[in-house]
Amino acid sequence: MQSNRFHFICGIAVGLLFFVTACSSAPGSASTSATATSTPQPTATAVTIPAATAAFCEGLISFTEANTIISPINPIVGVATVNSAHTSSCQFTDAAKNVPLLLNFAYFSSGTSINTAAANYIAQVFNYPHTAVATSHAVSGVGNQAWYISSTITGGNISAHAKVLCAAVGSFLLCITNISMNGTALLSSVSDSVVQGEFVQVANLVISRM
Repeated sequence: MQSNRFHFICGIAVGLLFFVTACSSAPGSASTSATATSTPQPTATAVTIPAATAAFCEGLISFTEANTIISPINPIVGVATVNSAHTSSCQFTDAAKNVPLLLNFAYFSSGTSINTAAANYIAQVFNYPHTAVATSHAVSGVGNQAWYISSTITGGNISAHAKVLCAAVGSFLLCITNISMNGTALLSSVSDSVVQGEFVQVANLVISRM
């Protein structure tokens, strides 16, 4: 099971890199050429995805705050980080290296709907057959717009659940995720309505500190 969890979690970083490369681009990255009769426009500055470090992640939400808000069955005691040219993530881990809380930062194109962005994100997290969406709906009270999805996967020796809240914050897409594999990294609450409220608290806290 340790090997399956390792490959599954590592697949998140690879899948997210593919997702943002294929589905979105950095705002302001397109170039504009002026003609003899046009007025030159100022060049937009590309948004920089924050580099994830342990200090950065713990500055957004402390272990104590995360454990208090989402109440994982096994408390968060550490954090791992992943960075690429297009995404960065904070993987808050318990003592067994399960990931009760994952924060992922990516670009958000203004031409993309939040539900599409959230669906594409969770499709990459759950890059596995037999995926079923339990609930998917808009959420108010966080960011410019937000979407919540709860999904399950089964098959082979895998039984997993993912609960995700994606919020568009200007040109950023912040996705908060809990992944439970084969009973690990469970939250104390299994109610999506409760978990959604907890994720909204996490999102607003993280956004206020970015």
